Amino acid sequence: TLTRAAGENVGSYVISAANSNYAVTTTAANLGITARPITVTLDGKTKVYGATDPALTYSVTTGSLVGADVLTLSRVAGENVGSYAISAANSNYAVTANTTSMGITALPIMLAIDGKNKRSGDPEPQWTYLITNGSLLNGDSVVLSRVAGEVPGRYLISAANPNYLITGEAYLNVANRIETATVVNGLLTVAPLQTAAQATSSPVVSAPLVSFNAAASASAASQVSSGLMMIPVAADQARALETASMPTAEKSQGSSQPAAAGWLQSAQSMGYTGVLVVEGGVRLPEGAR
Repeated sequence: TLTRAAGENVGSYVISAANSNYAVTTTAANLGITARPITVTLDGKTKVYGATDPALTYSVTTGSLVGADVLTLSRVAGENVGSYAISAANSNYAVTANTTSMGITALPIMLAIDGKNKRSGDPEPQWTYLITNGSLLNGDSVVLSRVAGEVPGRYLISAANPNYLITGEAYLNVANRIETATVVNGLLTVAPLQTAAQATSSPVVSAPLVSFNAAASASAASQVSSGLMMIPVAADQARALETASMPTAEKSQGSSQPAAAGWLQSAQSMGYTGVLVVEGGVRLPEGAR
């Protein structure tokens, strides 16, 4: 009587021979059970970041499963936004499957990012925001940053987290950096803060000082709507500045139209009482009286 070791899973099972009336000598032999070929189509899946995994599914396209056998479906571990391969397995089957994956997409969220202001060269303000729609999960946070630059202008502020689809932006307004008027060797000197690269291209405007009180002028300086500093000066001081800004040729010819384009007369006619220091020059405040 020939028998083999019991078992139906893939493996090797010893075959033996027996008869109670014989002393049987046999060579070693086995029954091998190999994997059953089967081809399946795995279904791709998606979910939004933070959501529970959907059920993984498949269909058999070639071959068949025996009895109540099933394939075990799984995916590569991970919960961040990305693509994770899905696979099917059963140790009793040689499974051929298509390549597919489960995609995790970004979670939509809406922010109200606060706009900020600063002067060129000053430290960055603290970025702040408010969530207006959706929420952050699992202790997540967003990183706020702005487009680099210190030249006066508007710079986009944005928020980022690779697991979120973020809606919301604001701007940082960088204004001119204006230094306080100073008295140096009898001259009234007003100029913006300059980098080394700018030093050769933006001359400081200096003029003979006429009854100028640096402390009083600094304390009287006021903000204007453009976000720049207006430094009040007396009319005779303003004339000195205007004369200092005239080209040498015009000074020698006694020109009645100085290089400053008559800002003093314009200022007087419109009731201005100060001058505005901008980018190394002097001009009227725009839109402020």
